[in-house]
Amino acid sequence: MIVKPETPGGPSVSAEVIALIRKMSQANPRWGAPRIHGELLKLGFELSEATVDKYMVRHRKPSASAKATSGAKKRTPRVE
Repeated sequence: MIVKPETPGGPSVSAEVIALIRKMSQANPRWGAPRIHGELLKLGFELSEATVDKYMVRHRKPSASAKATSGAKKRTPRVE
C-alpha cells in the first residue's frame, strides 16, 4: 500500500528564514544563491540552494532603452 503525503515537496520555510534570505541578498547584491546558501549552512539552517534562489531579492538593471532616455550618456560640446 502506497501512502501519499498530504503536502507535496519538502518542509515549509519559516517567515524568519525568508526574511533573512531577503536581508542578506539586499545587503550583499553581488552574492548569489550559492554564497548565501553556504552562509546559511554555517549558521545551521538546512535548506536547498534552490530554496535560497527562490526567495532572493532580484537586483534588476535598467534596460538599454531606459538608459538611453534617462540621459545616462550626456554629450559634451566639442571645443575646436
